[in-house]
Amino acid sequence: MTTLARPSEARPQLPRTDNRVRRAVLGMDWVLLLAVAAVCAFAVYMVGVATQNDIPGNPDYYLTRQLIFLAVGLVVLVVVASMDLDRIAGLAWPMLGGLLGALAMVFVLGSSVKGSARWISLGPFNLQPSEVGKVVMIAVLAGLVLERADIGSWRATLFLSGVIAVPAAVVFVQPDLGTSIVYGVVLLAVLLIAGTPWHHFAIGGVVLLGVVGLVVWVLPAAGLPILKDYQADRLTAFVNTDDSSNPATFQLRQSKIAIGAGGALGRGAEGATQIKNDLLPEHHTDFIFAAVSEVFGF
Repeated sequence: MTTLARPSEARPQLPRTDNRVRRAVLGMDWVLLLAVAAVCAFAVYMVGVATQNDIPGNPDYYLTRQLIFLAVGLVVLVVVASMDLDRIAGLAWPMLGGLLGALAMVFVLGSSVKGSARWISLGPFNLQPSEVGKVVMIAVLAGLVLERADIGSWRATLFLSGVIAVPAAVVFVQPDLGTSIVYGVVLLAVLLIAGTPWHHFAIGGVVLLGVVGLVVWVLPAAGLPILKDYQADRLTAFVNTDDSSNPATFQLRQSKIAIGAGGALGRGAEGATQIKNDLLPEHHTDFIFAAVSEVFGF
């Protein structure tokens, strides 16, 4: 005869907790977290190697900043992981409004670096709202997808495209062509995950190619340029990277030299002359791949 145990005797009850941070940490994907930690550790090391000679008298300047950003990112990771996703999804419009407000503030309070007004100075650090916007727009579009019942229709696709086109246009005017293109990639990723039909992407790709041709070649030929000269050069520099008369190809040529010099196994930190002698501009940011290739090999 089987005797049913009373609920209190069935098995020991685990202590309950309302501590969201603890639950968020315990519920993390530890394999993914360890993989990210390994990438971050390598990134910190590489930034330190690549920037030792960038600031005379302070070889650890960029290394220290990278460590600070990593610590801040860890705190943000825990905070975001402990948030209620349903609540975040319901804040899509306020988040979009906040992002647009921050992007607008750049034109009033922002500082200009290399001809682009993208940063808001916060003491020792500069805040770039357009970078934060990459993550914000993922959350905004995801929240709007959850609100709509017509995902997969042209109405929904055009609506989501219009939503992200607004901040992308503001970023483009700063001017920051590269980040505005990334916003487009965010849109494509969200539409793909949401289950948008493939023919939407095919038709959208044809339209995009037409717009690119219009902006890069047709309108400039008609005396109505939309892009600045250096922006157009960056988009077309890959056609002839050996053209030394085009300033836009300089970085590409130097990166190819760095990758080629690294060979299969690399030249080591001491032998990486392209980054040590600052021959490869932006070697710790945009072209970190070339720096890694020179040090460790392809």
